[in-house]
Amino acid sequence: MTKPYATRCHTGVVSLRNEVAAIELMATSMERRLKDYPQTLAEDQALMASGKLTPFSNRRNALIVMMGEKEICAMWMAVYKEIQPLITVGSPMDRAKKISTVYSGRSDDVARCILHLNRALVLRGC
Repeated sequence: MTKPYATRCHTGVVSLRNEVAAIELMATSMERRLKDYPQTLAEDQALMASGKLTPFSNRRNALIVMMGEKEICAMWMAVYKEIQPLITVGSPMDRAKKISTVYSGRSDDVARCILHLNRALVLRGC
């Protein structure tokens, strides 16, 4: 019998290489997902700004949801693009310094994700 989810052990990060590989997989998946949409996020934003959509209409609400999905896809692609070069940064201490210098003080999702991952890696000793 398996334990309920709440009592399972969380392993956390494994290694920088593993985490970057997982983020690459996510980014690749998100890139494929974006190609399934008939319009780009920029086109959706232009349509929303045009005022052509009736407030509270199903079409407008669906567009809001799809824009959110596209923003999430773009965020994971950006995280991979920014974190991938960090694999080659010397020691874990050098990487932590570089990440702190570049991302501290930023409040965007990409920076928060990279800072959180770096903290977990440092605590893990990698």
